[in-house]
Amino acid sequence: MSQQSKSLNILLTGASGYLGQHILHALLTTSSNEEYDSFFVGALYHRSSGLSEAIESFMSSRTSICSVQCQALDFTDEDAVNQFLNASSHRWDVCIHTAAMASPKVCQENPSLAMAVNNPTTFFRAFQQHNPSLRLVALSTDQVYEGTDPPYRETSPTLPVNVYGATKRAMEDTCQQYFAQSAIVLRSSILLGPLAPFVPAHDTFLHFVRSRPPPQQTTYWTDERRNVLAVQDAVQIILHFTCSDTKSAGVFNMGGPHSYSRMEMAQAVFAHHGYDPTEFLQAALKAQCQPRATEVPSPLDISMDSAQLMQILPSRPLQTLEQMIQTTFSLQQANDPVVVISGLQDIYDPIQRPLGRLHWRCAPDSWSPTTDREGCDGSWRVEDNKLIIYPAAKKDYWRKTYYEPVLLKDDGAVLEYAGLNADQHYTVEAKFDLVAAAQFDQAGIFIRCDPEHWIKTGIEVVDGTPRLSCVVTNEFSDWSTQHWESFRHLTPDTILVQDVEMRVHCRGTSFVVEAKMGIKFDFIRIANLRVSADKFAAGVFACCPEDQKGGFATFHEFRVVEGSVMDHNADGNHEA
Repeated sequence: MSQQSKSLNILLTGASGYLGQHILHALLTTSSNEEYDSFFVGALYHRSSGLSEAIESFMSSRTSICSVQCQALDFTDEDAVNQFLNASSHRWDVCIHTAAMASPKVCQENPSLAMAVNNPTTFFRAFQQHNPSLRLVALSTDQVYEGTDPPYRETSPTLPVNVYGATKRAMEDTCQQYFAQSAIVLRSSILLGPLAPFVPAHDTFLHFVRSRPPPQQTTYWTDERRNVLAVQDAVQIILHFTCSDTKSAGVFNMGGPHSYSRMEMAQAVFAHHGYDPTEFLQAALKAQCQPRATEVPSPLDISMDSAQLMQILPSRPLQTLEQMIQTTFSLQQANDPVVVISGLQDIYDPIQRPLGRLHWRCAPDSWSPTTDREGCDGSWRVEDNKLIIYPAAKKDYWRKTYYEPVLLKDDGAVLEYAGLNADQHYTVEAKFDLVAAAQFDQAGIFIRCDPEHWIKTGIEVVDGTPRLSCVVTNEFSDWSTQHWESFRHLTPDTILVQDVEMRVHCRGTSFVVEAKMGIKFDFIRIANLRVSADKFAAGVFACCPEDQKGGFATFHEFRVVEGSVMDHNADGNHEA
């Protein structure tokens, strides 16, 4: 007689956050489990851009024992929570609670809202009524400690110095109130590791260090210390309590085995990249600095002893800081797909970003941190992790075709990563807005093997109308366009095209162009660059072939990942 299948229903809050996405990734890449035959995950988020679609795309070519249903839910709204529970066809076995208002600054400025979000009493009460034996794994913080008498143990006094820590401490009491026999509360230290695997979330402190602009020195505290923990280790700890039949309950410190200062972490990042930390990093004692009026109180040394947690976990080594840095910045990360470039914080500039891997090909003539509108010289800046390009006038990419006299242009603004191998498969993605003020203003994705073999695809304004455009050049340029429906006029002569999402699948020197129409990517064009190449470049571009009348492009996202999975079946059933 065959045994009845055993399934676990998991509710995950904060699914679109940094930790939530890494938990989802771990569950979705699980092919077997000793305790359960399958998992069903209800992935809850307050707001998210494309999480459900990203997961659907990720799973399109994979087999997993886990299935996921994503849903937005404001768990401070008792009616919405009860409606969700009443409508759900699942009885939830476990709740992994990672959702939080995690910015200490935002919490300090909005204490009532922070308490409602970080200590969702109505949410916990509703779920206790839904399933009194529900297993709860909830994330708290090391900031419940004051930071004056380390190392802290679970029995140490909790004296939060800011609103964020106070709201999390209140949440701990609420968890104990409603789930005294089954709640696991983890006081987490700073988590470090690779970027979120599905949609953009906050960067880690390692990415912050990596993005600082030498040669201007950056100051890091030597007396603010944390037991930093790899996000992968945090995920494994959480999933241990989620999936195992443990009888443990209570509050546990969750940190790494070693305590590091901000300065020590920054030094390790710079050393990893081969730079002398003494050139760019300046040490300071936070305790000796006069706090700014707007500064949020922060505990100094909240080093923790996590021995109590380690005693009940399976014996396995935790990552060292050096391993965390290697995993974060290596091109061969353990996550699938391998992220080659993720985001626009990697820009190289000899003054602003000497560590960057994204290089300008024909950069705009100036870099400006503040200017809102530029003239014919062109400029660029990074603002809130977005790249804004005002392209210089009369610069473009075109070769020979149609125009008389013969038109040769090879000078438009392109920001690219040039280290892609022509014998591998990649997917290049970009999300951007275009404000077009002149004929042929354009922006999008650029693929380049050499000056005579390249592709540019995106949005281009032609005769007063935005068009989805693709130029394929094999010595001669071949241009095709099609109608683009979504746009609006800012003025009679200025057009705004928002939230354009483009994707290019790179398979050797063959390329498939897709654009997002509604909720899915539609196939646009297959093209081949007829050249023998070992390497090629991929990036984003903005051009103004005519007069510069105030047109500019804003790139929200850019990434290159290894592998290529598309909705269009490029192979079909073709036979030779």
